[in-house]
Amino acid sequence: KYVSFSLSIPLFNGWQTNTNISKAKINILQAQYNYQEISNQLRKTIEQAQNDALSAHKKFLASKKSKEAQQEAFLYIKDKFEVQLIDTYVFNDAKNKLFKTEADLLQSKYDYIFKTKILDFYINHGHLFNGMNLCATNLSRAFHGKQASIVHCCNDCWRESAFGLGSTVML
Repeated sequence: KYVSFSLSIPLFNGWQTNTNISKAKINILQAQYNYQEISNQLRKTIEQAQNDALSAHKKFLASKKSKEAQQEAFLYIKDKFEVQLIDTYVFNDAKNKLFKTEADLLQSKYDYIFKTKILDFYINHGHLFNGMNLCATNLSRAFHGKQASIVHCCNDCWRESAFGLGSTVML
């Protein structure tokens, strides 16, 4: 008869527990870096939407001034044409330039509306970003008579400030 007794105490178990803990710590750090990267991408997207809306607004204002100038030039050409000081070619050329500036004005107007709607999406859906250190609930509308914008003030915060558009154009 044989009786055997075996006792196994896994104190080190091949450092497997230590390795698993180290891997878990690395996974946590990787998740934090991924979170920060996504947060930075979102911040960049919102800043780009703000800049796009601002440039679209400036283009709209420039197109509006151009249309007004072209309208005035066309009226002078029309007056000259009526008294036969210029030929139909010059008159038609002025008329075509006026139509082109009107088309440019409409295009810039709808581009501005589109860009501000994108910015408005981030404003109205601020609750989606609550966990991302963006303070997105402080974002304000940048059109329809309300002047405000998103300005990046530090790595963890956004604050509201003047949109820098000068006078807001009512569309």
